[in-house]
Amino acid sequence: MRTLDFDLHEKTVAIVMGDVGTRRTQITQLIDEHNGHTLLIDAFKHSNSTNFYYRQIGQADLVVMIQNQNKHATSKTLNKAVKHYGIKMTIADGGGLQQIERAVYRGIADLPAYESGNPISYPRINDASQ
Repeated sequence: MRTLDFDLHEKTVAIVMGDVGTRRTQITQLIDEHNGHTLLIDAFKHSNSTNFYYRQIGQADLVVMIQNQNKHATSKTLNKAVKHYGIKMTIADGGGLQQIERAVYRGIADLPAYESGNPISYPRINDASQ
């Protein structure tokens, strides 16, 4: 499933998106292939629950918020939680696996949170073997 060449070194990645049940298996497999652990958080169920996000995010090394599958209240609450713990957060425009994978890479490589408008050279698997 993976297309980029990077290793998460057993880090836990929290993916915050609505209706996580439909993509649970694929997202977990993608993070597993990068040697990481997945924490899926349903953004639609807990959009206003600050305590919920503080408890969940405290277990993560990186947070990826899926922008088009989130409520505004979720993103505000989530921002407070990641700032509290000093955790890096990146944004994927949508819930596609490549969008999520690129957001995870930006997070571990200390690159901008948003992809759009930022020229980023991603380490593709085929490039690494040459």
